[in-house]
Amino acid sequence: PTTPRKTLNIVLGGFLGLLGGVGLVLLLNNVDSKIYSITQVKSLLSLPILAELGKFTKAQMKFAEMAPSEKEGYRRLRASVFTLQRDNHLKTLMITSPDNDEGKSTIVSNLATSIAQLGRSVLVIDCDMRQPSQHILLDLPNEVGLSTVLEKKVSLSEAIQPTTIPGLSVLTSGPVPDDPPKLLASPFMMDLLRELAPKFDVILLDTPAAMPVVDTTVLAPLADGVLLVVRFGRSQRD
Repeated sequence: PTTPRKTLNIVLGGFLGLLGGVGLVLLLNNVDSKIYSITQVKSLLSLPILAELGKFTKAQMKFAEMAPSEKEGYRRLRASVFTLQRDNHLKTLMITSPDNDEGKSTIVSNLATSIAQLGRSVLVIDCDMRQPSQHILLDLPNEVGLSTVLEKKVSLSEAIQPTTIPGLSVLTSGPVPDDPPKLLASPFMMDLLRELAPKFDVILLDTPAAMPVVDTTVLAPLADGVLLVVRFGRSQRD
């Protein structure tokens, strides 16, 4: 028979199927700009990966309630922080993320808990005056905090609160001020960090996400290092 020309049809069908598959992959890659792997993070940022944290449920957000396997990620992160301290004299570490809802505040409180369990003195400062969360995560009042200290309404000793975790103290955000960047950019903020540095082994700054507001840009020069939190399936490549 002259038709159908089965061999030619099979070759053409295979070629078109391959071409369509490649085209679909390229289309999905352009449409979905989320990050899904450490390889992507490395290629985009060319920065060292300090740790990879596993997934955890809402009930397991707190370090003490996590399974042993889930705590290992925080222990690796803790070890990386200690290495940075030794090699770079890092005392004040700022933790941020590209956008909101990527888990940075939860990571700050869990990392602080992990460090405190080794007998180190840790201070968490909630610098996110727009969407503060450390007082919620650590079950603390927030009537006074960083904003009231920077406004010189209360002293540092009045604002810093101990927690139920030995060695861990918190300076909550305090009431939401009218102009957070102005307060954070004041010379008093730098003086505050200098005053606190000798009193603690590690100071963790929980800051707003980097993209939506300018607060993080203001705070970055005041910290010894910046830890960027990237959440797989959430953070965008751009």
